[in-house]
Amino acid sequence: MPTMSDIAKRAGVSKSTVSYVLSGKRPISKEVKQDVLAAMKELGYEYINPLGRSLATKKSRTIALALPPLSPENDGLHLDLMWRAEFMIGASEAAMQQGYSLLLWPPPKEDQDLLRMMRQTAVDGLILMDIRLQDARVELLKEHRYPFAMIGHCQNNDGLSFVDFDFADAMQTCVRYLAQLGHQHMLFAYTIAPRGLQFGYATRAREAFEQTTASSGLQGTLLGCEPDTQSCSRLLDDALTSNPTVSAVITADAWMIGTIMQVVADRGMKMPDDFSLVTVASSHLAAITTPRLTTIDVPYAEMGRIGAEMIIRQLEGQTEPEQRLLKAGLTINQTAGPPPTRTRSASYSASARPRM
Repeated sequence: MPTMSDIAKRAGVSKSTVSYVLSGKRPISKEVKQDVLAAMKELGYEYINPLGRSLATKKSRTIALALPPLSPENDGLHLDLMWRAEFMIGASEAAMQQGYSLLLWPPPKEDQDLLRMMRQTAVDGLILMDIRLQDARVELLKEHRYPFAMIGHCQNNDGLSFVDFDFADAMQTCVRYLAQLGHQHMLFAYTIAPRGLQFGYATRAREAFEQTTASSGLQGTLLGCEPDTQSCSRLLDDALTSNPTVSAVITADAWMIGTIMQVVADRGMKMPDDFSLVTVASSHLAAITTPRLTTIDVPYAEMGRIGAEMIIRQLEGQTEPEQRLLKAGLTINQTAGPPPTRTRSASYSASARPRM
């Protein structure tokens, strides 16, 4: 049976255009619509209306994306929204192309609330995000035999479908790049998770930083911050004062980037001449900073798309779990360079600069 990809190729349009013609969710020009319908006829494609099919199968053809909590800090809110939007766009486009709808779920206050949302909402399957190493939500979904796929992965992933970004590999790349530039002492700034939770991506990144710096004969310092820009600013300033040989910072938390750059500037340093910053973040964020970030681009939209495709394949009858770990290379821009020949004075007073 021909697919939407076959129709798109025959009509000379994109898959999303074919989907819009079939669903009527967006206006399409009369000429393009005629080309798509002609291609369908030529290929013998039989379109089944999603509403009619859902009534016949007693399925809603709707999947849900369970969103993680927003940053409690206003300064980090717009950055949270940026990467969330990429996940949502990727997942919604994939769902639409397969004739499904995507429902966005706000983060439940308690893990058990997930069951209530499942029972009260007419969805066929779930995409779960912000996965913890030991995740009670995953156990609940398995226990109740609810179809789901994960963006992120647990410590034990037997029988589970997930797509994740290889944060450990990304961290190794960041450390080795800075080492090649000549940095001997670097700092990894990360967010302390609430209630002692261990999120998989954060734990793997932190462990990879420690292992890579140690195995490379480098000095690595960890800096855990609560999700609060003022607190993060003070902690980072104190860390740089206490460790005057630190010449670079790595972070995988977008909300910290502005704070790091501000602290560096307030100390009278410039990037990359006096100090270096390497991030694991969205390329869209890297493009709007000054100077532009040297970064490893996390493919949020692709992860959203793959997550949606995985759960839809489950709903269509696939029984074998799928597990994908994505990688990305380093994009070298303007925030990383060789370390300065001089080191900072350890006597620098944190009170000498204005507080944010």
